[in-house]
Amino acid sequence: MQKTTVLFVDDDPSCLAAIRRLLLPMRRYWDLHFAGSGREALQFLRHNPCDVIVTDMKMPEMDGATLLNKTIEIQPDMVRIMLSGHSEKQRIMDAIGPMHQFLAKPCPAEKLISTINRTVALRRIVKNEKLKGVVSKLESIPSLPELYTELSAEINSPDASLSRVAKIVARDPGMTAKILQIINSAYFGLPKRVQNIQQAVNLLGMEIISALVLNTQIFSEFKIRDSKTFSSESLWQHNINVALTAKAIAGEAGCSRDVQDQAFMGGMLHDVGKLILQTTFRDEYDEVILAAAEAETSLWQAELQYFDASHTEVGAYLLGLWGLSDEIIEIVAYHHLPGYGYNTDFNALTAVHIANSLDAEVNKIYPLVRSCGLDKEYLDSLSIDSEYERWQQIYQQVTGNEYSGEAKNPHR
Repeated sequence: MQKTTVLFVDDDPSCLAAIRRLLLPMRRYWDLHFAGSGREALQFLRHNPCDVIVTDMKMPEMDGATLLNKTIEIQPDMVRIMLSGHSEKQRIMDAIGPMHQFLAKPCPAEKLISTINRTVALRRIVKNEKLKGVVSKLESIPSLPELYTELSAEINSPDASLSRVAKIVARDPGMTAKILQIINSAYFGLPKRVQNIQQAVNLLGMEIISALVLNTQIFSEFKIRDSKTFSSESLWQHNINVALTAKAIAGEAGCSRDVQDQAFMGGMLHDVGKLILQTTFRDEYDEVILAAAEAETSLWQAELQYFDASHTEVGAYLLGLWGLSDEIIEIVAYHHLPGYGYNTDFNALTAVHIANSLDAEVNKIYPLVRSCGLDKEYLDSLSIDSEYERWQQIYQQVTGNEYSGEAKNPHR
């Protein structure tokens, strides 16, 4: 078994010595390296492949944020983790773009080990090395220009409201993912993971939200032309419809408030992989869409043939790097194949799978491509076939769309 190569960077020799002792049991699995400065770390990385870099923020000559930015150009697919103190607020804000995750000092050994192991495991999801490098370099997920402009205007308004800010953010997958990444980082030290955008925005506060949007520019506008194969407006509306419908279906099924929030977040984020592929590989993705239409197959199957990864793996990989919850990653990874999920009961993944199938029949993001249907075998295992018409009613109620899709109850 090939070892995981991990590079630790800190200008304090005592900190590096403590990490050496802390991780002594991991030498069987990890190839550990240590650097006392950013310059030394860059020298190592220019000559050695590395899986993970863990760096301190406050260092002389070159701080952690600058170091991480430089490493992106040398080894773009490397996992980038910041290990630093809570007091360095402005420095942490500067690092939000290039870092994947933040860990607070002092960091328990089990937390450090589990974080590194989890991110390394995620790297195996995407086999295409070029694609993996592209995804790892991403600092944001594109946002719809109208929503970006609306958010900026709200923040600059003299009577700016956190409630209105949250409503804008909740309509955009890119903004939603980045806000969840930030609020759930160890920097805020929250005892429980936040999966509700209103709560996340309230906890961050207007000052931090303003700094994130206006100064760090962690949100980027969606810069891509619509074509006969793709409608950006339809994709955003699809995400909203799936999020609202999934939350309502989870509530109808008697799921807890936490599961309903997971269903909403999962619905909003389930197609982030499409945003990444559409914006990064524009011409190639048009070819994939046309190939799917010609072969009369689903888009994710055509993606697998072309990229050796579908939008589900791509989205799950990025959100996993950013430290989002296992529940959200599972939804993104398996919303087309819910039987691969870890939970055998009705859960947020179930609700998103159903909602996605319902809206795909009505809201044609890719007009030329056949939409995915429901997983009959999976639904059979849950014994919920009799509720199909009720799901249609829920969809119509929350979206205002009349369900007129061709897909019928798969059990009939």
